[in-house]
Amino acid sequence: MGPYGKAGAATVICMDKDGNYLGASAVTIEGLVDAASLEAHACNEALALARDLNVTHAIIASDCMQVDNQGKLLARVAAAAAWFKSMLVLAAQLMGGYSFAPGPRNLWTGPAATPPRIGIAALDDVVAATPAARKSQRAPATPTPTRSGHFHRLEVIGAGTFGVVYRVRDRRTGEIVAMKCLRASDDGDAGRYLSDFAAEVSALEACSGHPSIVQPRASGHLGSKAFLAMEFVGPTLRYVMKHVRYGRRHTELEVRLLMRQLCAGVRWMNRLGLMHRDLKPDNVLVDNHGNLKICDLGLSCSMADGPPYSNPVGTRGYCAPELLLGCTNYDEHVDSWALGIMMAELLAGKHPFHGRSDTEDLGKILDLLGTADIKEWSGYNGRRLPGGCQLGSFLRNKFPCQVEARMKGLPTLLEAGFEVLSGLLRCNPEKRLTTEQALKHRWFKEANPRATRS
Repeated sequence: MGPYGKAGAATVICMDKDGNYLGASAVTIEGLVDAASLEAHACNEALALARDLNVTHAIIASDCMQVDNQGKLLARVAAAAAWFKSMLVLAAQLMGGYSFAPGPRNLWTGPAATPPRIGIAALDDVVAATPAARKSQRAPATPTPTRSGHFHRLEVIGAGTFGVVYRVRDRRTGEIVAMKCLRASDDGDAGRYLSDFAAEVSALEACSGHPSIVQPRASGHLGSKAFLAMEFVGPTLRYVMKHVRYGRRHTELEVRLLMRQLCAGVRWMNRLGLMHRDLKPDNVLVDNHGNLKICDLGLSCSMADGPPYSNPVGTRGYCAPELLLGCTNYDEHVDSWALGIMMAELLAGKHPFHGRSDTEDLGKILDLLGTADIKEWSGYNGRRLPGGCQLGSFLRNKFPCQVEARMKGLPTLLEAGFEVLSGLLRCNPEKRLTTEQALKHRWFKEANPRATRS
């Protein structure tokens, strides 16, 4: 089989004979990659993982892919059972006493001993503990077992109520990664933080491979602290907007390129049945080439089980009108609204609806966009709305065409761009653009933006 790309990646998952999760690992190789060499590397990683876990009865499931040097997925290779059987026979010779037994998965059997569980059980247990926690998950997390000695801490790059984010070096690969460590706590919020942390691990694993979403590297426990290691990207979009551009507006062309990346990343999540639910410039990272990567998926939620979903959720200023009205029967359109806010913020250099409370936010939204749209929503119950009484939208006045913008000193936005902005900022979620619809709009095709896998 010929080469598929310039890099390859494989995820190896290890379970015991009863199907209980034991651990996982990942391997990447550079240079021209074909299926056989990538599978061989996956098998070697499986051997190393088995030795680390000291397993005696383990299922090794390998998911391999070839990617080019931009991270574009070119092929996904499923290991053939016959090939794995031959490789596991070799593994038996190398490890001594291991043999292959056919079955629904690739099974290693060996000398009797009790395989040790790694310290990730707390994450698995808390996810399974409540229906709300299970709804925040798409699939069980598959964290990579690791030891604290694998990472060399360099500096603190962020902190919050949940814990601390460090810039660290992986001693095994030399890669600089970002490590989020959950702060150990005995207070009432500890379970919620752990649930959100587990949801983020699961969501990142599910979204792995998309160039506009931050990539996971490892997860597990370091002492008493749960951790998640991710690729190190760069500062947040908020930091760039405030401290690099000093509030200067982005041009329409720049916004088009940035929004295409954000919409593509969110579309990927939505296609997987996930809502991000906390999109904002603080949760978008910017690399040294100006490319964007969505991060902080701790509030992400699976749509597989359907509503009701939690509310309040997200960050004030980026919550859709239906959330501000207390709706729990929402969907991926809440992500579309947040993208519309970010688009307006990039164009204008400031937030379009900056209130001091949810009610004030909703009032400012309706002052600008009018009340007619929200009143057509099937979920509107006739309640009194804050803000002015005008029915129509004044959004175009804030983002006029080129001639008018020059006269008034306002951000310029061509008609096609305004169609996207106004489509994302529909108060009625039933008429709001999805990311799928937005990316098909002519605005994203007029400037021939950089290609992004979707």
